[in-house]
Amino acid sequence: MLWPISLCCAVLRQHTVRACPQQNGVAECANRLLSDRITAMLDKSGIANAFWGEALAALVHVWNRCPTDAVDGAMPYELWHGHRPDVSHLRVWGCTAYVHVQKDKCAALDPHMEKCVFIGYPDGYKGWHSRQSPGKTPPNLAFGFTTDEKFE
Repeated sequence: MLWPISLCCAVLRQHTVRACPQQNGVAECANRLLSDRITAMLDKSGIANAFWGEALAALVHVWNRCPTDAVDGAMPYELWHGHRPDVSHLRVWGCTAYVHVQKDKCAALDPHMEKCVFIGYPDGYKGWHSRQSPGKTPPNLAFGFTTDEKFE
């Protein structure tokens, strides 16, 4: 129960009317902003709407590395980790990426690069998430993660 915690921490608890999101302006503004940006990312890239979760994760990843007026031009990442983030790994979401296929995953005369679409930044890994272009689904790269990519 949150009531005793809110009393000791001087938090004022307020209720809003059910099914009336307009009463919480800050949260609704953030939700609308995220929704609009995800829609633009999916539309511009031509990727199916089913990948909205990957678009959201990539958007938040980049957003946390951007300065904000809410904390005098600092970045959320900087405040959380205590140092400025390295942004050299950032790529355009939905761009074409050529993923290196490991030699043990293909025949000798098969190409060692596969054309994919960049869809995000995996947590805890130094690399990128990629998805094969529509219409191609060999078992070794249906949904891949790699550190060896070339971007267009």
